Amino acid sequence: MHIALRRTATGLGAAALAVSAFAFAPGAAHAALPLAANANALPATAVTSTTTSLKYDCSTWKAGLKIGLGTWAASVTVTAPLTAARGATVTATSVGAAITVPSGTTSTLRLLGIATLTGSATVWYSATGAVSNPGNRSTVVNVPTVKVPSGGSFPVSLTGGPISETAASTAGTATFNIGGLASTLKTNNGKTLPIACTPSAGQSLVVLSVAVR
Repeated sequence: MHIALRRTATGLGAAALAVSAFAFAPGAAHAALPLAANANALPATAVTSTTTSLKYDCSTWKAGLKIGLGTWAASVTVTAPLTAARGATVTATSVGAAITVPSGTTSTLRLLGIATLTGSATVWYSATGAVSNPGNRSTVVNVPTVKVPSGGSFPVSLTGGPISETAASTAGTATFNIGGLASTLKTNNGKTLPIACTPSAGQSLVVLSVAVR
């Protein structure tokens, strides 16, 4: 489960915050979108921060072996207007996630000799419905340096944005679903730690809905 991002068209099939994040996007890319109306469009609407609580199943790899990192709770927040004019540019000024890494993961990271993590993550998401080009997307979010405690859970923040879409030329609802996320984080011991997270089954992955009028 706040972001300076770049967006590329890509599939959701890569490793899973859609957050957010997508995020980060599930299916994102957990997985984070405000609108700037064009000159002939409806007046701009108030920007709103929408927060969605999600769970992700995360893993890493060591010497080719997959190591489970448990289920991580994520609160994905997208800051954007909830309405847009037809054909307007829809921009999420901020997309982010607040993730809680469970105590079991802390123990695993400590056993691997990891005391700090920093870097970035790719979050997959999809844009469907009333957008000009529906499909899968990805964005990159920042992972500020975080200290891994000796025990217990700890927070990790993902920050990114802006992300933009173009509303469809007909009225409807633009829906944004977050997918998985993947990252290769730098650690204190000079090595990197690959982490992949996929949304847990049985939850809605919608992080933003925009009414296009």
